Amino acid sequence: MFFRRIQRFIKRLDKHGEPIALNYKGQHQHQTVIGGVITLLQIFGVITFFFILLNRVISKDKNIRIKSVYKSATYNNQQYHIDLNNFDLAFGIKFERNEDENFYAGYDIKRFLNISFISQNITFVQNKTDGTFDTISQEQYIGYENCRNGRFLNKTAETNIIGLNKNGWFCIKELDLTIQGQEMSLLRNLLKLSVSPCQNDSNNSLGSKCASQNQISDFISKIQLMIAFVNSNFEEDIYNQPVKSEVVIQYYNAIEGQAYNAYLNLQKNYLYSYNSWLSYLFDVQTYEYLSVEFIRSIQGTIKPGTWEMFNVLIFCHTEEIVIERFASNLVDIITTLGGFINVLALLTKLIAKVFSKRVLYWQLITDIMHFENYQPKNILNQDIYQILGKDLSKNQSS
Repeated sequence: MFFRRIQRFIKRLDKHGEPIALNYKGQHQHQTVIGGVITLLQIFGVITFFFILLNRVISKDKNIRIKSVYKSATYNNQQYHIDLNNFDLAFGIKFERNEDENFYAGYDIKRFLNISFISQNITFVQNKTDGTFDTISQEQYIGYENCRNGRFLNKTAETNIIGLNKNGWFCIKELDLTIQGQEMSLLRNLLKLSVSPCQNDSNNSLGSKCASQNQISDFISKIQLMIAFVNSNFEEDIYNQPVKSEVVIQYYNAIEGQAYNAYLNLQKNYLYSYNSWLSYLFDVQTYEYLSVEFIRSIQGTIKPGTWEMFNVLIFCHTEEIVIERFASNLVDIITTLGGFINVLALLTKLIAKVFSKRVLYWQLITDIMHFENYQPKNILNQDIYQILGKDLSKNQSS
């Protein structure tokens, strides 16, 4: 009895029964136990999928889209403003051996090396006479100082570990300029770091205080050159202040008599973070930050004033990056759940079609051909008794 009630309850849940023109036992569909089981599985699947999607909202799961925007060196006039709030740059030296470092501890590095931070503006102007391009270059020297705490976006812990606040590091003093154009642009303004052996000439502010040529050569042979800069990146799992900055150090080998050029590109990044749990329309955070990419290096002969012993040239990148981060939200999971329900309903409908008609026909035939439960032999004996008027049972007993 209980099992039949369970069967009837499950049959009433069947939403995939074969349609009936009129009705069947008061129902407009022919419902079966198998169809009810499929419906229960469908409901269970929808509920399970809903909680899976809800967990994505609770755990702040996200979808990230990254788009690259190409910038032409000829037609796009890129301009990236840099200052001590979004960038920093320093030059340093590192001795290969501790005894050399101890030996030169009391010496002024300016006696051996000329260090220059330069804002260089280069313009190519077409000559109206022969159509060639003339180069107009203007340089503005920027001072430098010993690095101190508070530089590099106030990353004191990192600067202490690296030793940027120790002797041997020199930070650009006043950084407030605009990087314009790419390496191949006709109009460009770049930031340049230039290092050359100290020379006793009129351009040297130290006058005759440079060390001897042999001392300078010996000094250069014992050091590595270093640059430090701020590089910013996107931390996709962090919603509070997702743009993180770090101090990056690169090492270079100094070779006297050769020019080494390192090309760095500043890349501008745009981050749009949609953080709301309800909808993408709420709580949108926008960030802009600069990342630095090493492009290539070139070695060649020294060209005084242009290619010195060591040069770092910073241009604009050929691409800008647009990042969109979408936190999972309620509207999003409801939309996804609606699509899942439609797909699941279609699949279960197709599965139910396979057996629903056959079960209906079988059930109808069974009901049409149904006979009451009786005993034909007993009825036949009773008819004979009435005809003969005899009680056969008594005769048989006697």
